[in-house]
Amino acid sequence: MNVLLGQLASAERSGRALRFVDSWSAGGRQADSLADFVAAIAPFGLASPCAAYSLGFGAQRTCKFLFNTLPEPLRSVFAGAVDIHGDPVVAASMSRHLPFTFLELGADPSSGFDLGTVGAIALECGVLDGLVVPIHGPFGYLGMVAMTASAPVDLAPGETAALAAAARCLFDVARAAAQLDTLARSARLTQREREAMSLVAMGRTDEQIAAALGLAASTVRHHVDNARDKLGAASRAEAAALLAVSGGI
Repeated sequence: MNVLLGQLASAERSGRALRFVDSWSAGGRQADSLADFVAAIAPFGLASPCAAYSLGFGAQRTCKFLFNTLPEPLRSVFAGAVDIHGDPVVAASMSRHLPFTFLELGADPSSGFDLGTVGAIALECGVLDGLVVPIHGPFGYLGMVAMTASAPVDLAPGETAALAAAARCLFDVARAAAQLDTLARSARLTQREREAMSLVAMGRTDEQIAAALGLAASTVRHHVDNARDKLGAASRAEAAALLAVSGGI
């Protein structure tokens, strides 16, 4: 009887997460979707979701929050841009495709995730564990949705799959609200700027781009800098990734 009741409860939790997908797959207001998501994950013992996205390549890759509802003082620690090369959770999201918990990450010696240091801060907020859903896309695009838990996260495979679907749906709503694709599509790049950026996306140097387009290297840099400024990108790699993800090149 207890096993049956547990299965029914698990099915109800998973069904609630999937109903979130049904409700928000067409998009909507981020604030409303976030509140609905918080309600959907509560029966799993999860709370305080945050989402970040990353664009670019190598040392120039950048990572920023779409929203951050982590409890204080964790929210302040992770406010603003994320140090993608110094954050083990972000690094794990880049290399993994399946959802993972904080405790699983801490148990992996190669992850660099120091549960002792992070845990000291997290425990102040009543956070013992959490779930991270990596979200991968084309041209180096990376996103993730993380949730906290006050107890070790123990989910059935179906529950994890339902939560991952809901997290990806929420991420899409937040990404649309941030207008990342819209900004890239609406940027008034000249033909030369698009040509130069398409070659940047292929990994060509300024000298190689100059030779391909019959321009001076200084002119190429001018076109690339203009495109980066119009896109509001922090680097040429981020600009190329924004254009690629939005179909602009």
